[in-house]
Amino acid sequence: MIDPSRFSSSVKGKVLKSLRGHAPEIKAFPHRDSAEKKSLTTSQERCVEAVKPESTREEIEAAKKVVAELLFLRKTHSLYPEDHSICVNTFDQFQRLIGKFLQTYGNLRFELKKNRLLFHGELIHIEEFEEGTFSYTLFRDGIRWVEIREGISSAEIKKFLTILNTYETLPEEPEGDLVTAFWEAELPHINYDVADMSWEAESEMNFTPSHNSEGGSSDSSFLEEEGLGIIPDMTISRELLEISSEEEKELQELVRIEEKRDPTADYLNVLFDSLLEDRNKENFESVLETLEEELREFLAVKNFDRTLVILESLQYILEQSPLDVPWTTEALEDFFLTVSSPQSLIPLQSAWADATSDEMKKIRDILLLLRPEAIYTLAHILLLTTSLRMQQTLIDAMTNMASKDIRPLESLLNDTSEEELLQKIVHILGNLEGKRPVKLLKKMAGHHSAKVRLEASKGLLKRDPESIKKLFHLIDEDNESLHSFILDHLAAPGNSLAEDLLRDYLEKGHYRRTDDNHILACFRALGKCGSSPSLPFLRRVLFRQGWMPRFWKAAHRRGAAIALSAMETDEARHILEEAGRSFYPSVRGEAKRAIEKQGR
Repeated sequence: MIDPSRFSSSVKGKVLKSLRGHAPEIKAFPHRDSAEKKSLTTSQERCVEAVKPESTREEIEAAKKVVAELLFLRKTHSLYPEDHSICVNTFDQFQRLIGKFLQTYGNLRFELKKNRLLFHGELIHIEEFEEGTFSYTLFRDGIRWVEIREGISSAEIKKFLTILNTYETLPEEPEGDLVTAFWEAELPHINYDVADMSWEAESEMNFTPSHNSEGGSSDSSFLEEEGLGIIPDMTISRELLEISSEEEKELQELVRIEEKRDPTADYLNVLFDSLLEDRNKENFESVLETLEEELREFLAVKNFDRTLVILESLQYILEQSPLDVPWTTEALEDFFLTVSSPQSLIPLQSAWADATSDEMKKIRDILLLLRPEAIYTLAHILLLTTSLRMQQTLIDAMTNMASKDIRPLESLLNDTSEEELLQKIVHILGNLEGKRPVKLLKKMAGHHSAKVRLEASKGLLKRDPESIKKLFHLIDEDNESLHSFILDHLAAPGNSLAEDLLRDYLEKGHYRRTDDNHILACFRALGKCGSSPSLPFLRRVLFRQGWMPRFWKAAHRRGAAIALSAMETDEARHILEEAGRSFYPSVRGEAKRAIEKQGR
């Protein structure tokens, strides 16, 4: 026999409940007087209620949704303050569901069977039988069923959840127990039934379950059939309850880890699981609204880890969306569109200044998960960003988005007049594959801004060097950056197309710029890309005497000498040596000057 003083307060609570005359069942009949309440048994209560017709499939599905939302509400209630927006939203959603159910079908009663919940014999929820789960918490303390009745108030729901979370896990020496807490809370619209464990009234009590005269088991068999029967005549040694110093240190470390643990990860996992399992559109969209709000808050406080978790998880859920439920895909795509808006992304502007390399990588990963519509927002941020590192990150992200759908970038190109932004958009076009980017680049190559024309030329020549045919007219550009870029491209060794274009240009004189620097630069480029076919032309220019065409200048002879020197072939050197022996001082002087520079 066991000394009652050793009982935990949990066991004492059950004893108290038994002595109080099964109070949880009594409160189901508020219209009866006190004496009559105490005379009612569980079987009598069942008889009082009208026999309910067989449940329809719609009612069972509705019960499933209510219970799923209740479990979700319980989790959020344990993780966040009551006035947190997430709790408020989830609570409102549950109130709508339970209100609709009670109005349509009447009271909702579900039975507990170890790790599962039944509604009129139908399974509506199953989970692991482990400490902390909804079914375990109730079943552990002997609760056989719970009923939610019409007229339940928000205060009752909150009190019910608070009690559940308080007794989710039992400490070594608990103060009170779940059943007693329910009884003391006086919840008029939440009924429940507790397995009746009979106790002898003597000062020394045992755990042997009582049986009725017909050989059937008492209500304690409810626990036995689920593997939780009461162990008879058990003695506990004090030595078994003592822990070593090493075990105490280990426990303290576990407590420390638990106290430091961030519940946000658990909370987010609950939301993600709900999206994977819940096929109710209203619930699904409500969870997405909650995640959208969370994402904005995480961005505002520069919590890029959590932001990335939300986006990566929702992208995975989107990829797993069943084909037979198309609205889930639409809802998820709408979420990504919403978080790609300025309202969601503007907080990123303040993140650049002091972002570490690791944070920059996370920001880049976040941007790569957004939809192409985010290009509008990123372009605005790009203009306000002075950090070159961040500008490159934004351009990389916009390039990735435009490769999936070029329309937002093209729309931005047509709508903006800011030279700096146009220059960056054209730069992005130069890194895109396909016919459409080429068409847009050709259009921008004729833009009135030289900087924009330069970027367009770079993009066209990078993908197709022969585009120089259509861009050759830019050789007459007054803008030195664009002028130099075209000549540098033409000066590539072995570029026969450039050689033909330059030789024809210089020989026919079809150019608008006539300054000496331009002429010398063109000859220098011809020398670098030129070969044997250009030698006759260069020899004529170098030795030319007598009548000259009107466009001819002394710079042409100097340019020819520079070109021959740049070719660095035996044939070109022989022409220069021959010119160095010329009777004409002007020819001889240019040849010697070119040979001297070549020898340096």
